[in-house]
Amino acid sequence: MLRLSVFLLLITTLSSFGQRDTLRFKNGDLMVGEIKNLASGVITIKTRYSKSDFTIKFHRVKEMTIERKCIVTLTQARNLFGFVRSTKEGQIGITENNGNVVLVPINQITSLQEVADNFWGRFRGSIDIGANITKANNNRQFNTTAGISYSGVRWLLDGSLDILISAQDSVAETSRTDAQIEGLRLLGNNYFITAEIAYLQNTAQALDSRISPSLGYGKFLVNTNKMYFGVAAGLNYNIENFVDNDENAESAEVFVSLALNMFDYDKIDLITGIRFLPSLTENNRFRIDYSFKFKYKFIKDFYISAGLSFNYDNQPSTAGATFDYTLNTGFGWKFNK
Repeated sequence: MLRLSVFLLLITTLSSFGQRDTLRFKNGDLMVGEIKNLASGVITIKTRYSKSDFTIKFHRVKEMTIERKCIVTLTQARNLFGFVRSTKEGQIGITENNGNVVLVPINQITSLQEVADNFWGRFRGSIDIGANITKANNNRQFNTTAGISYSGVRWLLDGSLDILISAQDSVAETSRTDAQIEGLRLLGNNYFITAEIAYLQNTAQALDSRISPSLGYGKFLVNTNKMYFGVAAGLNYNIENFVDNDENAESAEVFVSLALNMFDYDKIDLITGIRFLPSLTENNRFRIDYSFKFKYKFIKDFYISAGLSFNYDNQPSTAGATFDYTLNTGFGWKFNK
């Protein structure tokens, strides 16, 4: 297997036509192509000589130049918008619309996204569809996952949709739909305002629908180029419709949430978050929403992954369960990295 430095030198020579963005690595090698984004400590670059994008650990980079405008997020949750160009080793200059150049150390950059000047050009989205069909018991399972995001200088938007439907002979069909859209208004000094609308349908909890708008205020307690840890608190409102219509209700809650994202570590990637929701209007009611995603790289390009989604309600409907969860595990191989 060729050393990374020799490989990068070869592909740079083959791709110097019509591609303007550059990455220079700490070993002196240069790669030319289209830098697409930086997230979770990994920078992605598209080149003419490969159908697949290259993903490279950002800590290997000492200089870079990007000819299109980018939104750059720094360790203090500060966003800048403009052209990115290295001024010297270990330092990046960001040229804003007014011509002002802001100089920042390269190791303070936590994320970077090429964006369009217009509003709609800043949206990104994805969708996955899957199915499992087994002859035994006529078991059928369908799932869909979708996501959308928007990156602005002061605003961040993330939306997600997860649908799971499972059916088999002699067993009642089960389904779960979990959707949410969240907006963050960055205030500087690691503070932010969060607004969210969440939707949950879950047959295990006899819940036809729960619509929950919320508004809160938070702070990133830790925000580096390897991890962030944030806390937020605010108010949440529930509009709940159960299988038994007599139990339909509306209620108000306080929420306190914690979120942790660890990335750019040699072996692990971890994203987890928990939200505590004591009720203000229903006596002694208390809910918890928790999510966990983990990946462990143990032999070269092989990894083990695990994910958990958990919902708890100490006062469910009469026909519903106190808690419900989904758990998934996997074994994978990462290639063409």
